Amino acid sequence: MINSERLALALEQLRSSDGTEFERFANAFLAPDLPGLRPVAGMHDGGRDAFIHSDSEMPDCFVQHSVTPDWQKKIQNTIKDLRKNGHQVRELIYCSPLDVQRHADDLKRQLRKDRVSLDIRDRAYFLANANRSPGTETAAEQLARRYVDPLISRKAIAEASRTAALTFDEERVAATFLACAVRDRNPEKGLTKFTYDSLVTYVLRDATPEALVPRSDVLAFVQRLTPSTEAARCKELVEQSLTRLVGRSVAKHHTKEDAFTLAAEVRREMRERLASFVAEAATVEREVCERVQIVATSIGIDFQFVPSDVGRDCVIILDQVLASQSRHAAHALVKEQAFFFKREDATEVAQRVLATKDHQLRSVPKLTQEQFLDLVPAILDDLVANPPDSVLHKFNNAGAAYCMLFALREAPDLQMALQKVFRTAQLLVDTSALVPCLAEVLLPKKEQRMSNLLRIASETGIRLVTTADVLNELETHLERVRYAYSKRVSGLVAKMGAQAVAFGSGSLIASYLTHGAAAGIGSIDEFINLFMGRENPKLDLIEFLKEQFGVSYEEMDAELADLSPQEVGEVTETWKGVRKKKAEMDDDVFDRLIHHDVRSLLLTRSLRADSVEEATYGHTWWWLTRDRSAFRVDNKIRLGKGASFCMSPEFFVRYLSMRPATAKSSNTTLLPVSVEMAGLGLVPHEVRDEAIRLFENSKGWPEYLRRRQLRDLVNKAYSEREEHGVDKMDVLGA
Repeated sequence: MINSERLALALEQLRSSDGTEFERFANAFLAPDLPGLRPVAGMHDGGRDAFIHSDSEMPDCFVQHSVTPDWQKKIQNTIKDLRKNGHQVRELIYCSPLDVQRHADDLKRQLRKDRVSLDIRDRAYFLANANRSPGTETAAEQLARRYVDPLISRKAIAEASRTAALTFDEERVAATFLACAVRDRNPEKGLTKFTYDSLVTYVLRDATPEALVPRSDVLAFVQRLTPSTEAARCKELVEQSLTRLVGRSVAKHHTKEDAFTLAAEVRREMRERLASFVAEAATVEREVCERVQIVATSIGIDFQFVPSDVGRDCVIILDQVLASQSRHAAHALVKEQAFFFKREDATEVAQRVLATKDHQLRSVPKLTQEQFLDLVPAILDDLVANPPDSVLHKFNNAGAAYCMLFALREAPDLQMALQKVFRTAQLLVDTSALVPCLAEVLLPKKEQRMSNLLRIASETGIRLVTTADVLNELETHLERVRYAYSKRVSGLVAKMGAQAVAFGSGSLIASYLTHGAAAGIGSIDEFINLFMGRENPKLDLIEFLKEQFGVSYEEMDAELADLSPQEVGEVTETWKGVRKKKAEMDDDVFDRLIHHDVRSLLLTRSLRADSVEEATYGHTWWWLTRDRSAFRVDNKIRLGKGASFCMSPEFFVRYLSMRPATAKSSNTTLLPVSVEMAGLGLVPHEVRDEAIRLFENSKGWPEYLRRRQLRDLVNKAYSEREEHGVDKMDVLGA
């Protein structure tokens, strides 16, 4: 029996020069259904690859095999050639390795008017019938051996997982094996055991009874990938892994040579896993290519580009972002340091990749730098905000694999490193993390990046908590949104249109203007009523946060009362030295926000001190915040020593990727590709009015040119600021 993913990958590889191979393959599938099938060989086939023989009349049912992407034109030309050569065409059976059936309805209707029936046998047909008979199974396996087996070599896997962030083929392939293993990880299995078993299995991947891998080679390889682990400890972990694998009949120990190989069934399963990985990589590039064309059309791109090249480049760039974040997160995990990934939008990411000498991007030689930056960041934004399932699965598995691999390079014991930082994680959730969740409420669930992060955390047993200070900030912010909309924004909408105003508005107003009408929300009051009413707004917010994101409210009055007033005052002054007050912000509002943040930071420290007696047992409490000022103040009051009390969403994503999924969460929602990238709709406060004017003055321009102007405006604003990164004053800007 052939695996459907293996056959799908074989069909994916067929090119214009492989027509004869595909014809032989397809005829093996048609023969059982069509006893009268007569193949026609040679160049002068009169437009026929085969016909259905009939004793009583001339053939009028013909077969055409083709691997061409332009299948509609091929079908029309085939019928034209058949008629030109004197054949009466009643039915055409068209075989293709592509997925074309779902796009053929219009052509079928057109041909029926011309008295021709079109029967399409495409990829789905071959996958469904591959194991129907010994003949189809043999044909499928022969095709797979020719086109798939070379792809799962070490070199091919390294190419399929290529990213500039992983510089060595050996490291890339090891990450690939980890990513394959992550999909089937046993939640009961410890992280250290899982990673070492995966790495040892990787070393034995090509071993056979005729080509064994000595014990010393297994140890030497794992030591190269885990340089921070002491030799004796590494040897102990490898020996334990070999014992487990042999005990579970995954590996075979040849005692005479003291060497190992994988069991035959395991080798077969590994080949299927790797074929599946390469097939998934091809699916990702194909679906991203389709998204490239959709986005390019929507933003009015008017220059030539190769969609497949641009799509592949977007996948590479996202992979580099993920690998870079994972490397930093792994270092922060092992060293117990604060991790706040620098604010980068899609344009900055693309510019940074372009600046590297070995970026490996195919589209760059065919586009000017300006064209590249007009097109690629828009696609990256779209993929991060609304990724296809294939992209989500790829980067969820890759994120976990990268984190594990990078952490292993620095930590003697990954499980111990994880437990040293996290015991039973409990998070105070800051307003800066909740406002984006509110702004996502009108989006389809799959597109709710920050919201899904909190949901997954709650589903995996992490306790999420918010306090009265955060409720007060949320209530005040929503009322400010209501007021700002009625006094300023509604007039602009009437004058300039919702799209122009949303372009430069805060995240909540932009969400309402962009998605409110489609969701049946007729007014800003109706939108705010989704979160809270006027009678008991705090209770409404408490219920909303709990039901939507799993965030519970706790008063913590006693804990807050125990905070030292003197220290609160001292940290407040420190905070004011870090965060600059904007000229348009009221002094009382500024002081209140600072006061709330100081209390949250010191409360986190107090709760952690109360819950942990020894540092080796791990830290229980963290403050989940997007405010970069919090990390700077945190570092100042700790004097740079010990573990941070703050946790950024990007670090939290990487941490969650290493935790085994629970039965409740594994098949419901996947972690977002990135939380910060694309900015969660954030536009700096000081550029909003100018952005609105810019958008209005550029009516009639292609969308990509308007994006370029806004990009330059935003980047200029950020470059003029002392801090790079999210500031709560921006998040709470109405």
